[in-house]
Formats: sequence, structure tokens, C-alpha cells
Amino acid sequence: MLQVENLRFAYVSDQPVLRDVTFGLNGGDVLCVLGPNGTGKTTLLRCLLGLSRPAGGRIVLDGKDMSTVSSRARAEYMAYVPQASTIAFPYEAEEIVLMGRIAHLRVGASPSKKDESICREAMESLGISHLRRKMFNRLSGGERQMVLVARAMAQQAHIMAMDEPTANLDYGNQVRILRLVHHLAEEGYSILLITHFPDHAFLACNQAVLMKDGLVKARGSPEEVITSESLTRLYGTEVNVTEAPLCGCGLTAKVCVPLMSNGGRGEATT
Repeated sequence: MLQVENLRFAYVSDQPVLRDVTFGLNGGDVLCVLGPNGTGKTTLLRCLLGLSRPAGGRIVLDGKDMSTVSSRARAEYMAYVPQASTIAFPYEAEEIVLMGRIAHLRVGASPSKKDESICREAMESLGISHLRRKMFNRLSGGERQMVLVARAMAQQAHIMAMDEPTANLDYGNQVRILRLVHHLAEEGYSILLITHFPDHAFLACNQAVLMKDGLVKARGSPEEVITSESLTRLYGTEVNVTEAPLCGCGLTAKVCVPLMSNGGRGEATT
């Protein structure tokens, strides 16, 4: 559904931020983008959303070159889920979700009964109907993130671009969001997930891209590209990717463990 081909971008002509970035995203894929700060992940997202104009390359959505379509048409293909944040004005949660219908409305038109029904169905599917009349800024971080996902669902785009959706959430809410990502993929959504947590790729993704200095260093399945060696090179600190047993059930899960040198804490033991 999404193909990025040799994408290039620079804020200053002789200082490229993205250099020949190439990857693809098919229906039902969850693609995790990993990389250190300042490597171009947010710039990549801005290019995909049409907020920044690439200096070269192509972004193709469902067979259409995105440089040839309007912002409104682009919104029919891709929805954006930002980090949970506060909003300046006092909107109810349902009003936030209704904003996802803007791409489908005529200029100046109000949401119809159909639009309201679509928004309520999105909230019901996420189990957050009880939040409809609550003020968005008074919700917990996890609740706000669920509302933002419902807004993206109400937009009825087939691709969701999520920018660190678990940032600033407690552990329980992080797990809930990752379960939701997995559920959305099963429903047919294609998801681009930007995160700073390599473990998320093993938990919720079937594809991974490692980026550094504006370049794609590796791409493929998480098992193929997320290794001790690749993470150590990517982040400049020693990381061990190992397998941990799961509660005596005979299964294992891959985990990423940073190797510490502060008096033995976090060091491997036998």
C-alpha cells in the first residue's frame, strides 16, 4: 500500500537529512522505524504526511504518486496518530474523534449523523465509549492516546502513521497500545510505528527499519535486522538481544538488554 523510493530531504541543501530512504509497507503490516535522535525519523514522517516536500524520490500510496494529489486526497490514505498531548481548547473526547472526519467534509460543512455514527463506532471498537463526554485534557495519558487512535480510525484511512504512541505512558498503558496496534493490523490496517523501544518491534511488528544519519541501515523482519550487533552500532552503546523464557510454558520471547558498567548493575550473570 505504501512504497517509499529513494526519498531525499534537506533543510539546507548541503546538509541532507534523508538520503535515498527506501522501504515498503503492505496491507496488514506493522513497520517499526528505529533510530537515534536526530536521525530523520520525524522528517520522514513529515514527508509522508505532506508537511515537508522531499528533494527527490517518490512516495507512492495505493499506486498513486503522492506528489500529484492534494492534502485532502492524501488524508484518505493515511491517518496520523501523534504522541498523546494536551490541546489548547476545551474539547470533549468525542469532538476530538469527530475531527477525523474533516477530510470527508465540504469546506464549512458540519459533521452529519453518518459522521457522528462512524466516530461512535470507532470509540466503541476501542472500548472507550464511556469517555465521549469527558474533557480531553482531563483524561489520563493512556486514555488520550486511545482517543487519538479513534480519531485516526474515524478518518477511515487504511494506513496509520504513529509517532512514538507509547511515549510518556506507564508500562500498563504501553502494553495496551501495543495490543491495540496488533489488533488494528489484524483488522487490515497498515501501520508505520516510530518508537525508541526496540522491544516493541518484537512485540507488535512484522517489519523493521533501522535508520541512522538519514540512511536506512537495515530493513526486514525484526528477527533478521534487530540483533545485538546492529543495535550496538545503531545507538553507540552495547546492547544484547537475547531470549527469555515465558512463565514455564515452553515459549520464549526476544528482549533487548543494555549492558551496563556501573558497578555490576545490569551486567550478565551466570
